[in-house]
Amino acid sequence: MESELGRCVLGMAEQEVRLAQLDLEKLAPTDTEGIREAQARAKMNRQFGEWLRELLQDGEEALRVFKQQQEAG
Repeated sequence: MESELGRCVLGMAEQEVRLAQLDLEKLAPTDTEGIREAQARAKMNRQFGEWLRELLQDGEEALRVFKQQQEAG
């Protein structure tokens, strides 16, 4: 997450959230399909950072367990 790649990927997701919010501002109140689509894009990209953090934590935990098994075995 602290690497250049991690910051770049998270920045891209944050940019997509901002773009979806801008799209919401432009949509007519009667464009329910467009509103739903923009809301879904914003939500998915907000969750992306959480998913990425969880995956990294799971990977770190798996690596820790693997190293412990190698030391014990």
